[in-house]
Amino acid sequence: MERALGSTHEVSLRMLLLLEMLDGKKVTVDMLAAIDFITVYGHDFEITEDNLHGNGTYRFGEFALRRDLVKDALRLLVVEGIVSVTPQKRGFLYQLTFAGIDFSSGFECDYSDDYRFASETVIRRLNGKSEHEITRMINQRVLSSLQRS
Repeated sequence: MERALGSTHEVSLRMLLLLEMLDGKKVTVDMLAAIDFITVYGHDFEITEDNLHGNGTYRFGEFALRRDLVKDALRLLVVEGIVSVTPQKRGFLYQLTFAGIDFSSGFECDYSDDYRFASETVIRRLNGKSEHEITRMINQRVLSSLQRS
């Protein structure tokens, strides 16, 4: 189980849940990584009551690696036909396919319920903010965390 934590498989399951909560919206890998990071550490962003993944000392260091993990997870999901990809001039946009919707709706456990609730809250709070604004918000929290250390 420990090997699954932080793995492409774990991140792919969260991407399915997050894309489900985005309700058909097409989004970039950077936006998915940012929303996922804020969802997992929502308390640190004053959005949720608790951090889904706890309060580890190095949690803000995870953001730098998150994009690559999300990118690998999305590649896997696209190959499986669960997520579709749309090329754009500035990169790619991702969304769930019908098969992905069916698959993700079958996730029923405490963690998936908590993740759905937290991501819905985060998505609502971030509504109208650009990818740049969201990334800046994360970077400010990362810097603030480093200054406290």
